Amino acid sequence: TEGIDGDDKLLGLTTTQSLLENEAEIVKLVKPCRTNDVNIKQIMEHFSIATRDNFIHVDENIDTNNERFYDSLGLFTAAERVLLFQRMVDSIPALDAYHQSKNHKYLTSSLKTLGYVDVVCPAHIPHLREYILRDTMNFMTDPPVQAIRNYYGENVAFYFAWMDFSSKWIRVPGFIGLIVYCVREYRGDTVDTCDLTPFVGIVTFFWATIFNRFWERQEASLAYQWGSYAVTDRDVLDYGKRANFKGETRRSPVTGRMEVYYSPSKRKLKCSVSFLVSMLFLILPCILMILFMNMQGYISVDDAKRWEMDKGYSHPLYFPVFAKLAEPGRIFDASSWKCFVPVILRPLMVNFMNQMYRKVAVVITEWENHELIQHYRNSLVLKRLAFEA
Repeated sequence: TEGIDGDDKLLGLTTTQSLLENEAEIVKLVKPCRTNDVNIKQIMEHFSIATRDNFIHVDENIDTNNERFYDSLGLFTAAERVLLFQRMVDSIPALDAYHQSKNHKYLTSSLKTLGYVDVVCPAHIPHLREYILRDTMNFMTDPPVQAIRNYYGENVAFYFAWMDFSSKWIRVPGFIGLIVYCVREYRGDTVDTCDLTPFVGIVTFFWATIFNRFWERQEASLAYQWGSYAVTDRDVLDYGKRANFKGETRRSPVTGRMEVYYSPSKRKLKCSVSFLVSMLFLILPCILMILFMNMQGYISVDDAKRWEMDKGYSHPLYFPVFAKLAEPGRIFDASSWKCFVPVILRPLMVNFMNQMYRKVAVVITEWENHELIQHYRNSLVLKRLAFEA
């Protein structure tokens, strides 16, 4: 079908239940399975077509609300169907010899490289999405973590599980801090003179240790419940080899099998170059932030004079041309409405540079040629975190 502007095309793809089950068996999808033991009703097991009846309508966590996220057989969740189908689409080989010679083994990566395909993504199921959104926005109840897992997958569900867990546990130091604050205000103490400040630090230290341990337990419990605890072939879906990974074919000195190899030293060299590129991009927003601080009066001529008297040399962050704009009677005088101009421009510039660097980060991370999806994601997240934080 045609896109909104009439030029783009949308191609809808679908599959059959039998193909999904076959793919689930190939990747060894971990799901709840019935047992013959009366004491242990179910265990987590690799899906098998031969024993598929043991996987149908077996999950004890399925209630009337979460049942809607499963297929008609009660076998696969919406997230599992998308995950399996994505794997099937990404594994379609490129039959053209030219594309194979360019290390584009798979059709989707080849079409994306050539510009014929912009994105491959699943279509939303409106009523399920609205159900999750409605329950998530209800601040009187916990977020529907199980429903989120069934629809969006484990990665997104773990984020909401973490936020729900941390928001509850953070009440403990918050309550203690409130009591100490009230006592401090009543006695007229400051942070430096209050004798309860060390006590708060010690309590927070023990709280953080216990918090971390309990989250590890919660995380392990959810991971086992969702079938993502053990490292299996299913990890290929998220943490396996990237379709765009390029290298030379050689025989593995360890297994003796043919494999695609890329020199780690070359990748380290590329990562070093990426680091330098990221640093160059980071210099610009740092300079702009300093200039905006001058234009807002946070760094003034008085600061520069005091610095020179104390240190014996000029203030390194003081720029007279911009600092003078915030002086009384100038364009960004604090008594004028124009003083808000730098305040508005700064977040706009930061957002613009973040958007620009995100594209650069994707390009240089792709250029690093990571073999595993996990390594690619870690490298990309590290770049964006360092830049945007």
